[in-house]
Amino acid sequence: MKFRVAITVLVALIVAAGALFLSFFLYMSSAIHPVETRRITPGIVALKNSFVNAFIVQDGTNAIAIDAGISEKDLLRELGKAGIPPAAVSHVFFTHSDGDHTGGAKAFSSAVFLLSDEEAKLARHEVKRKIFGMEMYNTMPVPYKTFHDGQTWKIGNIRVEAILTPGHTPGSTSFLVNGTDLFTGDLMILNRGKADITRKLLNNDSAQSSNSIRMLANRGVNYARIMTAHSGVTFDAKGAFSGFRN
Repeated sequence: MKFRVAITVLVALIVAAGALFLSFFLYMSSAIHPVETRRITPGIVALKNSFVNAFIVQDGTNAIAIDAGISEKDLLRELGKAGIPPAAVSHVFFTHSDGDHTGGAKAFSSAVFLLSDEEAKLARHEVKRKIFGMEMYNTMPVPYKTFHDGQTWKIGNIRVEAILTPGHTPGSTSFLVNGTDLFTGDLMILNRGKADITRKLLNNDSAQSSNSIRMLANRGVNYARIMTAHSGVTFDAKGAFSGFRN
């Protein structure tokens, strides 16, 4: 009798794991499509690192990065393709602390690394991250400084504003650059050009993600472009946010 119960439980676990894998595979196939390494605008370059994009913002003399991809080696290769010396990047702004956004950080040997104070609680193991129905901690591969919601920086002619947009992780942050270009990390994906939350199994709090997207959509900003980490770029921000506008 005990043997039958054990077999039944094992089969149930295998089926559940298979369903989870299939669900994730379908999600990856349909929603994950980063852009190839290329220049998006004269001042913005996308770097493809496997299934994620990091971005470089330049003003001719100065350069900053939004996230750092998965692999230092691969990120260095993509920087080379784009003709960007890693040492030229003075600041790296992390949207959050997941490894596919921080793993290549050591490529930027001369940079200051910046993480929201709310996300730093996760990196310091003061709060846990929920993913795939489990709880876990994140670990940062480089020393970093923290910032607060609404903090701004002026780096040459590049102006950066931090906007706390929790949901995917407790301290996920979007960055508004030069008042028009919005970098959202994993807060949202573009589904047929429309903003949508990242798959629920990958989010700390999907309802909170929706609220964060809605907040961005209703800030009264005429965004020129939205850069997501996994699903590309749109030049039609108004159309992308149409489902979240009040």
